[in-house]
Amino acid sequence: MKKRLAIAVIASAAAALGLWGTAVAANGKGRPAARSSPEQFIARFDKDGDGRVSREEFLRFPEKHFKMLDKNGDGYIDLDEAPAGPPKDPVAAFDEDGDGRLSRDEFPGPAAHFTRLDKNADGYLDRSEAPQGPPPDGNQP
Repeated sequence: MKKRLAIAVIASAAAALGLWGTAVAANGKGRPAARSSPEQFIARFDKDGDGRVSREEFLRFPEKHFKMLDKNGDGYIDLDEAPAGPPKDPVAAFDEDGDGRLSRDEFPGPAAHFTRLDKNADGYLDRSEAPQGPPPDGNQP
């Protein structure tokens, strides 16, 4: 149960960054697809149909996540900047200061999830505490 919860938490955090789960799977359950494409990301968030995602279309996520994706800083996430799937290394994907671990401030999920994942209670998540990759299809949040 704890492993399943930990996997769900990391998957949820990745989804929050728009790095994974940006398309709804055609499984009738409204669950995110295990793999997504830049085109699916744009289709999901582009509300005005201009082929790119503005900050206003991405408001349910923190501004820092939008800025991470808007690599050229033009105020839009276009097809070239849209994520193509889950991060290969979730710690590196969220590690803002480059120290190889996640602090509570860098972790995009709820504090309670961070606490559960922080097995050694040192206030950081390192690669040994973070599950790798998306959960199996049946365990997606």
